[in-house]
Amino acid sequence: MRDGTPFSVSQKYTHLLRAVGQVCLRMNNDTNGIYEIVLAEDRYYRDLITQLQTGLRKLDVATYFVDSDGKVTK
Repeated sequence: MRDGTPFSVSQKYTHLLRAVGQVCLRMNNDTNGIYEIVLAEDRYYRDLITQLQTGLRKLDVATYFVDSDGKVTK
């Protein structure tokens, strides 16, 4: 959410795939790093992460979600 306006589905899709791309780019420079993606708790993000789960596991990338109260879940 920016300025109180929620992201559109298209923006969420782009946001997540850019994050995955950035992780992949950083892996090139540090193959021994720990890589994680943290997203706002959101049904759409969760569904998309489920679709990406096989690839994220192969890349050894953890994902976390943060709700509006600051609670973090996997």
